[in-house]
Amino acid sequence: MTTSQTAFAKIDILQPAPTQPLGYYDYFGKLLSPQEASQLVVNKTGVRIQNTEFRILYP
Repeated sequence: MTTSQTAFAKIDILQPAPTQPLGYYDYFGKLLSPQEASQLVVNKTGVRIQNTEFRILYP
């Protein structure tokens, strides 16, 4: 067995994904607030978002 195989065997691949705060957005591993996400959309597309209010609906 090589060193890389030994190291791979120690990684827990069934580890749960990290949690994300409610209302925040994951942009390729960077956590963005709603304001930062809105600004990112404006910067990338030139489209300004008018209403950034989101509601969570429970059944």
